[in-house]
Amino acid sequence: MITWGIDVGSSDTKFIKLSVNDEQVEILEYGVYEEKDAGPTLSFPPSALSRGWSKHKIGKHDQVAISVPGHRAIARFTRLPPVAANRLPDIVRYEAEQQMPYNIDEIAWFFHHFPTAPTEFEVGIFGIKKEVLEQSLSQFEEVGFEAVHIAQASTIALYNALYYAGVFEENTVVVDIGHEFTQIIIVAPTMWTRVVPLGGERLLEKLVKDFKLSESKAKSLLKSVEESKYARQIFQSMQPVYADLVSEIQRSIDFFSSTHHDTKINKMVVTGGCSKIPGLIKYLEQNLGISNLDVAGNIDLTGPKADFRLTDRQLWTAYGLALQAGGLAEIEEQFIPPSLSPIAAIKKAFKKIHFPALVTLIVIAAIFIAILVGAITNPGREVLTEELVNATGGVGVNANKIDLLESYALIRIEMLPDGGVKVTPQYSPAYDEFNAAANPLSHQMIKQMMKEQILGKGTSP
Repeated sequence: MITWGIDVGSSDTKFIKLSVNDEQVEILEYGVYEEKDAGPTLSFPPSALSRGWSKHKIGKHDQVAISVPGHRAIARFTRLPPVAANRLPDIVRYEAEQQMPYNIDEIAWFFHHFPTAPTEFEVGIFGIKKEVLEQSLSQFEEVGFEAVHIAQASTIALYNALYYAGVFEENTVVVDIGHEFTQIIIVAPTMWTRVVPLGGERLLEKLVKDFKLSESKAKSLLKSVEESKYARQIFQSMQPVYADLVSEIQRSIDFFSSTHHDTKINKMVVTGGCSKIPGLIKYLEQNLGISNLDVAGNIDLTGPKADFRLTDRQLWTAYGLALQAGGLAEIEEQFIPPSLSPIAAIKKAFKKIHFPALVTLIVIAAIFIAILVGAITNPGREVLTEELVNATGGVGVNANKIDLLESYALIRIEMLPDGGVKVTPQYSPAYDEFNAAANPLSHQMIKQMMKEQILGKGTSP
């Protein structure tokens, strides 16, 4: 399986391509593309995303996972006593309604539970406003992507990457320093996260102000500060920003420790493009009293682009996305629910077609929904391929629409030389088992969500 992780940030976009076969992972390609218009007035779609898209050839059957901004996502954590699996979704939904800052119908959300003790477990509830999710997806559509299979918060993608690397054997704080924001993740062994509005941009502003530099010259200075004859003065200028970062990290650790007694953080992992600023990691180690772990030395990377370790600090989020696309994520839940993917694909296809092809796809949509609902309520049901063939007769079905639909559906569609359509079932009981493990919703709830999605009022689990 070929998978892609694409992490869109405010200052750059990262692409990484993996080959995943029986949990054997190889890194095939990667690239980092700087945003020419970094800041609050990004172009749409971002120029870095467009350049990365033109550079990398993404196959129509490749699995694609994208990040949604960590600072736009919502994370809430609550402790629950052990409950029956069939009661958990309703209980968590109640908690989400109480804790989310928006109406529950305005957000796409999911939950993940972290077992912490025999008598209780913690639940992480993660959400994002639907309009923000739509904006993230639409920029990929604008560039030319036909299908995005996974949309994940950047904080969770980073967690998944480091979990896969075996980093969390000890209580750990992860500090991911970006251009505008720093993501703080604490794993001990449950997960807690916080995003603070402090990053490399603050350092640039300080240098521009103190030394009367242009932003481009300040960027160059940051990269070569240790070689500068004014290194001492530069570090003195940046020290207040460093101190603010230490304060935010310590506040996060103190808060976590106040709710998780007897928890001591033993290790730190610093990632993100701005973590490469000379002297920053050493400053954090000295002032927090926690040693930093070199993640690149903690995992054996293979493949033609295994030199990924050389730029790993800014690529781990993209790596975590690609791992999730290959089914290797610890947190498998995401903002595009698998049970609703066929409907999302059909709704997207409607925007690009004209009548009578529209009528044809309405028929296909109805049959897809009937197939999926039947598969959920009766896992052993055989897909009735003849119905689809008879309903369409190949009319109005072209290769582009087939590629779009089959990317999300549980079937494989092939055009025949005589203009007909051949449909091969891809459904298996394992699909239901995967969905049940990733998001234990009742069949009735899933069908209700599908009904709401068709009416344009969809909610995400």
